[in-house]
Amino acid sequence: MSKTKKEFLNDYCTCPELAKKVFNQIGVQWSMVRDNAIDYRNAESGVCGFTYHSDTRPFAKRNILLILTALDIFEDEIGEPLNKPFDSESKYNWYAWFALEHVIDQVMSYTEY
Repeated sequence: MSKTKKEFLNDYCTCPELAKKVFNQIGVQWSMVRDNAIDYRNAESGVCGFTYHSDTRPFAKRNILLILTALDIFEDEIGEPLNKPFDSESKYNWYAWFALEHVIDQVMSYTEY
């Protein structure tokens, strides 16, 4: 059975609104993300929409409340805070990359179960 985006967002993802924003930012079909999630996992490898500060800063600023909510949930799950950069240039890039990697981790878990 094919794993659907709707099922992922409704039944599996902890932050579906953030996931929708991440998928929009990447700009590819759900099937590409679902079938090749590992290719989208590491922002440092150059994921479309998450490569340049001109992409990541606006994304993080537009979605900061969704990102902070996802971060809070994730830190509760792992039982400790993540180390975050303090300077504003790196901070927004870090938040955008966290959003991408967190959502893609969930896609990877979803497609494996």
